[in-house]
Amino acid sequence: MVQSVLLTSRNTIAISVPPANPSVTATAVVSAVAAYAKINANGQWIERSEHISLNELFDRMTPQEMENYAANGTVPTWFERTLGATPTNSQGGSNVQ
Repeated sequence: MVQSVLLTSRNTIAISVPPANPSVTATAVVSAVAAYAKINANGQWIERSEHISLNELFDRMTPQEMENYAANGTVPTWFERTLGATPTNSQGGSNVQ
């Protein structure tokens, strides 16, 4: 797209300028969000590659811990620490470590 043309006595020079408001596609937005999610609070690029098997965590639970989970829905503190989760029911305010 030619935005302006400069004429001289000898030559014609065409200057191509991109549009002022390029359209933003859904793909561009998704890519930007994915990239933003990989930047930590210090501005460092991080790649998460940690995989945790919930089956293995439940296998590690003692019979008493399994009974507690079945009766109350609570997991042992080591279980939450392994997942890196905030305590259960922390949605009402600040996250507690």
